[in-house]
Amino acid sequence: MGESELEEHLKELLDWSGFDQQPQQASADGSPRVSSLLAVWLISQVGGVVGGKKLINLSEVENKECLRSLAGIAGLLHSAIANRRLVRKAS
Repeated sequence: MGESELEEHLKELLDWSGFDQQPQQASADGSPRVSSLLAVWLISQVGGVVGGKKLINLSEVENKECLRSLAGIAGLLHSAIANRRLVRKAS
């Protein structure tokens, strides 16, 4: 699954969740801007699905701006999932 497909799934998850979103503002990368609460919630939901409660350690994210956009979150999740697969294959 690519980052753009993951981003679409995150949008669907937000729609399904019933989170009351403000009119969607665009972030610097052009994708919908998300609040900190939504970013943490999305990351935890995906982490729960792939079996990693702490899939992304937020304190280790160097570019905090990527936590404020749907595309940025998708990129972080995509990298974290790929790294997890590499670690599992190596062991």
